Amino acid sequence: MYFVVVGNTILLIMSICNYIMNKKMDVAMDSLRHTNQNISRISEILGYENVSSFSNTFYKKTGMTPVEFRKKH
Repeated sequence: MYFVVVGNTILLIMSICNYIMNKKMDVAMDSLRHTNQNISRISEILGYENVSSFSNTFYKKTGMTPVEFRKKH
C-alpha cells in the first residue's frame, strides 16, 4: 500500500494486485454465501490454478477456510 499526500489529506492507495485480490475474495465470499457452487469451481472461476492456493489466500483474508466460511454464513 502507498500513502499519497494531497494538500492536507493523506490518501491510502492500494496496489493493483491487492485490489484485484480483495475483489476476488469479495466474489468468493458472495459465492459461498449465495450459491451452492463447490469450492473447486469457485476457485477455478476466480482464476486460481488449484484449490489449495485459493483456500490459503481465502484463509489469510478471512481467518477461515472456505468450508468454515460457508458453514458460518
